[in-house]
Parts: sequence; structure tokens; C-alpha cells
Amino acid sequence: MENRKPSEKILDNPYDGKEIIDEKNRVLKLRKPDILDLYDLMSALGDDAKNPTCQAMAMNVLYIGMIEGQLVASPKSYAEFRATLKRIGNEGMKALADYMESLDHDSSKKGQIEKAKK
Repeated sequence: MENRKPSEKILDNPYDGKEIIDEKNRVLKLRKPDILDLYDLMSALGDDAKNPTCQAMAMNVLYIGMIEGQLVASPKSYAEFRATLKRIGNEGMKALADYMESLDHDSSKKGQIEKAKK
């Protein structure tokens, strides 16, 4: 079993260092969610985990590693999830959604270029 701090896990993943700015001008540092963090959160959500909107919000919460240099711990309970969601707010969720959409757009654009080369 891994005995590293959550902040040390952030340093290992491909999202490390990627910073996005939300509408409140807060700097959000992203991380790639750990599979166990996702499992723990889905377990904590109970029946809400069956709701696709709630699933998407939960997954997005796990991508936020820091806000303004302060660690955002992966929620392990329903109450922690709600508190974390409140902390991230609409502005943080929108900034993350915009960033994820840009990744999808870049990915599909690269695919189109590769297709055209063939």
C-alpha cells in the first residue's frame, strides 16, 4: 500500500502543474484522479452515484488538486463532497469544464490531421 501524502500524489500525474484560472481569478491546479479516490467518493455518494449529473460533478471534483495553493483533499464522505463542491463553486467547475472541452477539441483536431495525412 502506498504511504504518500495526497500532495505527493499530485506531483506524479500528467496534470501536475497545469493551472487554470476561474472567473474569480483563482488559480486551480489539476491532478489526475486516483482510482481509489473515485471508488471512495462513489461509495460515499450512495444512491446519488446513480445520477449521471452527480457522477460527472463528483469526477470533476477529483480533478481539482489545489485552489490558490491550498490542497483540495479527495472527499471521502458525502459531507466532505458537498463541502468540496461548495469550495470549488460554479466558477471552478466551469473553468475545469472549459479546460476539459479544450482537451477534447485538441484531441479531435489531431485525429483529423492524422486522418488527412493517410
